[in-house]
Amino acid sequence: MAAVRLPRPAPGLSDRLFTRHQMEIPVDARGTDLLRLSVAAYTTREEIDRLLAALARELDSEDRQQDE
Repeated sequence: MAAVRLPRPAPGLSDRLFTRHQMEIPVDARGTDLLRLSVAAYTTREEIDRLLAALARELDSEDRQQDE
């Protein structure tokens, strides 16, 4: 298990990951920039890669929305 600091606060990230990618990843509810990861022994490399890709998409999407 690890807490990972995101590049910036990402309100709603946990909900988007669940709704759009069927991933349940807790993000600090106080609006901070901490993501809690817990990887089980049976978690595959492909699942980790899928999570990293989903995080990149969601954070990039958030950047584009802020720029508009």
